[in-house]
Amino acid sequence: MPRTPETLTESEQQLLIGNLWPRKYGTPRDAVPCRNYTMTVLMLYAGLRVGEVVNLRVDDVWFENEPKKSLVVRAEISKCKMDRTIPLCMKILDAIRELKHLWFSNSIRLDQLYAFTSGYGTTPITKRRVQQIIADASEKSIGRRIHPHILRHTFGSKLMRITNSRVVQQLLGHKNLNSTQIYTHPNQEDLTNAINEL
Repeated sequence: MPRTPETLTESEQQLLIGNLWPRKYGTPRDAVPCRNYTMTVLMLYAGLRVGEVVNLRVDDVWFENEPKKSLVVRAEISKCKMDRTIPLCMKILDAIRELKHLWFSNSIRLDQLYAFTSGYGTTPITKRRVQQIIADASEKSIGRRIHPHILRHTFGSKLMRITNSRVVQQLLGHKNLNSTQIYTHPNQEDLTNAINEL
């Protein structure tokens, strides 16, 4: 039987993203925390893999002065080598708007610029660096180091509670439905909620 994937509770999710980009009224936004926050919400609320996030270009998320409402994960950056389209929630759209303002350069063609770079240049951030950002932020916010794939597991598990496995399969970009079945197993929160409903 497949092992139930590790996921974050709702409170852990909020603590993690709050640590990455604290929202204090009246304080100026900083570009690096905005970048880190945006990468994280793309994994947590759109189910992207780290390899997909680091290979996104600006024109994947931005078009004609607005964030795109849906993200097409291109076949060449997808693990299963197939395009998939993911509608983006308001939290992601807001993050991309701020990222455009704070991070994306207007001086070069946006289709030639990676969305998440290692600095203000054009070199994409590495998967290892994203892993370190998530590990450090999770240790500070929830008291343990996590791998970014847990964000994807959290997304898949939340989806499975509200829709069918075929929808989850398509949004996660699984070639085989068996890969999606790990999200059908209840976690501790599911068990607790079932008892509380009694």
